[in-house]
Amino acid sequence: MEKSTCKMPLAHPMHPIDVAVGIGLDVGTAIPSLLQVAVIWRSRSAEGLSFWTLLLGNTAQFAQLANATILKWPQFQFCFSAGLMACQTSLLDYYQLLILWLAFLPITATFIKFHPQRTNRRVDKGKKSSIPSFMVCSSLFAAYLIVVISAFTTIFALSGSRPCTDALTTFADLLG
Repeated sequence: MEKSTCKMPLAHPMHPIDVAVGIGLDVGTAIPSLLQVAVIWRSRSAEGLSFWTLLLGNTAQFAQLANATILKWPQFQFCFSAGLMACQTSLLDYYQLLILWLAFLPITATFIKFHPQRTNRRVDKGKKSSIPSFMVCSSLFAAYLIVVISAFTTIFALSGSRPCTDALTTFADLLG
């Protein structure tokens, strides 16, 4: 018998107020990111934003999401077998991480679209810019997206029908 390190309640009833607060948190999570994207689009400039902060923020959000996906995998399997609406309230915390990552991702994409080199906004000749070139930003963001796709593919490949294998929990530990 395999030792399971992924023990958690698969579904539990929640009070309607708890559900409303969870949904409110999920929606509220996306608002700051969407406002930031709107500001960048309106000004047509990503000036003042740090590409490195955005990339590291996206990476941290993705690591949290991937880790939660691994740890909640038995719950996902239960929810799919019991019917999608059977335990959605138990997944509100996961949805918050997913929304946060999906809302943060467009900020980096918008930064690249309105990169100072593309909008003809140059730094004074005497000052050195801390913003990497457009090509460096685009290449790193493309590499990031490839890593994201590869990591989720690895998670799904390792999980299979046995959600708590040693390889999967080791992968979850590496993600944080």
